Amino acid sequence: PRDLHSFPTRRSSDLATALDGAAALIEANRRYHQSSALLQLARALATAGTSGEVAQRLADAVPLVVDSDRVAVYLWEPARGELVRRSINTRDADDPVAEGDLRWVPEPGGPLEQLLNDPHSDPVFIDAAAEHPRVREELDRLGDAAVILVPLATEDTLLGVLGVSVLDRPERLAPNPDLLDRLSGVAAQASTALQNGRLVDQITHQALHDQLTGLANRLQFADQLRKAVNRARQHDEFVTMFYIDLNGFKPVNDEFGHNVGDQLLSALAKRLVACVRATDLVARLGGDEFAVLITSQSSPEDSDIVAERLATAFADPFRVDGHVLRIGASIGAAVFPVDADSADGLHRREIG
Repeated sequence: PRDLHSFPTRRSSDLATALDGAAALIEANRRYHQSSALLQLARALATAGTSGEVAQRLADAVPLVVDSDRVAVYLWEPARGELVRRSINTRDADDPVAEGDLRWVPEPGGPLEQLLNDPHSDPVFIDAAAEHPRVREELDRLGDAAVILVPLATEDTLLGVLGVSVLDRPERLAPNPDLLDRLSGVAAQASTALQNGRLVDQITHQALHDQLTGLANRLQFADQLRKAVNRARQHDEFVTMFYIDLNGFKPVNDEFGHNVGDQLLSALAKRLVACVRATDLVARLGGDEFAVLITSQSSPEDSDIVAERLATAFADPFRVDGHVLRIGASIGAAVFPVDADSADGLHRREIG
């Protein structure tokens, strides 16, 4: 006769096998989607150009790899000694944290200092129990329940930091081996892309800036003038262009040499930049020719103020390499649409 008592045991065994199979299928499906997300990230980063584009594509792709509510990418600016947020991706379309310019300066004992000292350290997990008080304050200000900071680095240099945060259930970012493995893959791809992006940044900057003064060059000025005129035409606004031709610069070169002349041009560039708003553009068109573009978000009164400031930039002498030098300038102005109805027209009126 059959052993009837063996039926429940067999059914239990079959159920356990089925559950194990379902769990394996779920795990395989999860790994498939994870691999697909990493591949998608690799493709997105491969087609990015500047470091800013890399940062944005990284922020957009990370939520596909890691369960998160907000992803931000900060790039390290050595000259300023701070991290600057270059991109953010958040699930909340009205997230107030997404607005504005966010900068992060390292503090003694803080996580950023830790990453700077050891760019290849493990990701730093921060929640309400964080020891550093400034970190806890920042966590509260941003509304994060937890954040994990992932260094993006070359062999010995910090390029930036990937910040992945959740607004609730901080255990979602608990640094388990699986999460760290995913973040490691993301960081490796992003670091390589950022290195390439920095090279693109450098090449782009050189193509659009005067190498001596650091000002915009003729190419960039012409492009920005065209864009400003197009915006002004659409919104019925003004655009003012100032053309500055130096008087007395050639004798300086002849008497003191080109090195002193170059230093004089650099000093003048700084004065001109100080005369305008951050949104305006100062350019060196070549030789001893400069130009200033007052953006379309301005009034004729704004232009008058800038004109007065530009004139006073030449009032005081320049002290260069032990020499006291005075130069003057002929300053002309052209206004769209009063003096010309196109960017080329403004350019020809002043420079031609």
